Amino acid sequence: MKYNNRNYIIIDASDLGDVNFDEVMETSADTARTSLDGTRVVLKFISQQGQEYPPSIQQINSKSARMTWEETIELMNSAEWTSDEDLI
Repeated sequence: MKYNNRNYIIIDASDLGDVNFDEVMETSADTARTSLDGTRVVLKFISQQGQEYPPSIQQINSKSARMTWEETIELMNSAEWTSDEDLI
């Protein structure tokens, strides 16, 4: 799969200001996927050798465990992230 090298995490939206967007694949807070209630965001990144998380993410206490693409897609299809109107 083409996304095997990507990692995904969820953080509190209030922590977005602590993210160095040069370290993740989103370009700004505006491009991060946000939960429907606006309280959580998902970020994707490619781990550098010897680093579990990018440096700015390492310091964020609200971060989830790293997830795979498959786990993230499953989460994004939940009621917390996708409204019934968005489902096709």
